[in-house]
This record gives sequence, C-alpha cells and structure tokens, in this order.
Amino acid sequence: MDQVAFGERALSTVIDAMRLVSFDSTKRPHIYAVTLHATIVQLCSGCLVVAKTKHTAGIPVLLRSMFEGLVDLDNLVHDQNFFERMVAANLEQYLKVLRDSPTNPLLSGLDKKHDLPRIIGEYQAQLDELRSRKRGQKDLRQRCIDVDRGDEYQSIYLLYCLDAHNNVGALIDRHIRSDESETLRVTMAGDEQPLSLARKLHFAVGWMLQSATLIHGAYRTKFDAISLQREHEALRTIQLESSAIE
Repeated sequence: MDQVAFGERALSTVIDAMRLVSFDSTKRPHIYAVTLHATIVQLCSGCLVVAKTKHTAGIPVLLRSMFEGLVDLDNLVHDQNFFERMVAANLEQYLKVLRDSPTNPLLSGLDKKHDLPRIIGEYQAQLDELRSRKRGQKDLRQRCIDVDRGDEYQSIYLLYCLDAHNNVGALIDRHIRSDESETLRVTMAGDEQPLSLARKLHFAVGWMLQSATLIHGAYRTKFDAISLQREHEALRTIQLESSAIE
C-alpha cells in the first residue's frame, strides 16, 4: 500500500531528524515536549506495523492516544506553563490509585512499602497549590479548543473513541461480515477495506508530521517537514480520486 511505503519513509526521516533537537534537561517543559513527540512517533510506527498484518483493529486505539499526545504537545508549544496542567493531571491519577490501595487486593502491600499517608498528603498539597493558581487539569475537549482543534475533537477523536471503548458499532464493523446469502459470520482478523485503512494511516502519518513541525519549530532546528506534508496530502488526493473512479 502506498500509504505504508510513504509512512515508513516519513517515519525514518522524522526519527533521523530527532537528533537535531537540543533541549534543556533541567526544565520540565522541555522534557515533556520531547517525550510527547517521541511517543507520537512511536505510536505512528505501531500503526504502520499493524497495518501490514490482518489484525488492524488496534490502529484506531493507537490513533486515539496519538491525538491526545498531539493536543498536549500543541498546548505545550504555545503555552510553556501548560506543563503545570500536565503535572496536575498526573497527580490526580496517582491520587486515585493511592487512595484506593488499602481496599484493593491488587495493591496489597503497597502501604507496607511506602508511607502512603505522607505521600498522599504531599501529592494533594501540590495539586491544591496548582488549582489555587488555576493550573489544574483541563479536560481534553477544552485543551482541543485552546489550540483550534475543536472540530477534530468533535469528529475524528470521538469516532476513534468508539473503537477504544469497544462500542457495539465498532465491534460490528470489525468482526461481522455477510455473504450473498446474507449469512452473518464473525471474523477474528477482520477484512479491513483498503480505503478505510488508508484513511487511518493518513491520520497517523499526518499527526506525526504535525508533531515534528511543532517540536522542530519550538527548538528552531533546520528540519522542515513541509515537503513531506505536501507529498502526504497529494497521496491522499490521489487515493480519493482513485476510489471515486472505482
């Protein structure tokens, strides 16, 4: 498939360009930015690998995480203090786990290894301080709106959430097929339509290139993804025209 071939070439270029990024390891915004980009690149790689198999149901789940990472990177590049909201989100998640540990058998013994009351108190104090300065966690929808991605949230992202949450529509689309006799059959691998798969890969590679543009723009490197982005869009146009003819 053309999208896979192009995606692998773009992936190799983006990975090679990462060595151009020089960041301050003592500053958390820098650490969070480069690791977000690295995660987005890795998830794109995962999409391309899975696309070459018959088991493609996991691609939308990877895309959902890619989009969430891209939204956070976009926010961080445009607001360096956004890292505090990322810290708040991290604290909230850990507090949920730690507070449940005394009654959760799967977390048994955690209270014996660590001073949980002290840790919970410290985490809560940090979270309260961030909230007092209005730097608490923001929900994804608002984060998307802040960087002009509200339309993407209300369409692409919510559709991929159907797959991530195993909604009935996604289950049927993945595994239910019918033949001319209208007999339904359940398939394990699924029969991904070429155009549908190409559309998913278009988003995967496109978001990776957007991530590269954001990170290299922020660190003012000499890497420019414009030519790859133009080729990416041209490939999408060709595929759409081809499907229309068929």
